[in-house]
Amino acid sequence: MYVGSVIESGVTADVIHHPRHPYTIGLLQCAPEHGVPRQLLPAIPGTVPNLTHLPDGCAFRDRCYAAGAQCENVPALTACGDNNQRCACWYPQQEVISV
Repeated sequence: MYVGSVIESGVTADVIHHPRHPYTIGLLQCAPEHGVPRQLLPAIPGTVPNLTHLPDGCAFRDRCYAAGAQCENVPALTACGDNNQRCACWYPQQEVISV
């Protein structure tokens, strides 16, 4: 979820190991690794929008590395992977990546 809306859903293992939405990818990259000495964790750039004054279009677009012109419109939660994985993104990750 991002600012109260589902942005990616599916089989837990698929979403965690092969995320498609840029926010899910960024969030998982911020998680510390078990057994790895303390390290500076990456952060998702920008700040969460004011929940009482959400921007028009995709609420994540100002923080998103994949944002494009279509992000001026709110994306629907649509199929974006296998096993009923769905995400609300105009430009979901097409290649399966492991985070």
